[in-house]
Amino acid sequence: MTTSEQAVAARGEREVAVEDAAARFAELLAAVEGGERVTITRDGRAVARLVPSREPARTPAEAAEELLEMRAEHRMSREEILEVVQEGRR
Repeated sequence: MTTSEQAVAARGEREVAVEDAAARFAELLAAVEGGERVTITRDGRAVARLVPSREPARTPAEAAEELLEMRAEHRMSREEILEVVQEGRR
C-alpha cells in the first residue's frame, strides 16, 4: 500500500480506479450508504468522491409539528409582542 493509499485508508475512505468504479458501482453505493467515502481516481489522481448524503434531521411535517408545540408552550400576549418589537428597534 502506497503512502497516499495509507492516508486515504486512515481517513476511512476507499480509493478506486475509474475502471473498477464503473464495474463495481452498485457495491460502492452500498458502501457509501453505510457511511464510507470512496475516492475515484484516474491515473493515480483523485477525480471524484462519493460521500454519504446528509439526511434532514426531521421531515417538514415533523418540523411543523414541533413549531406548533413550541407555540402552544410559549404564548405571548399582544403587549409582550409589541414590547419585544420595540426593544428590537432600539
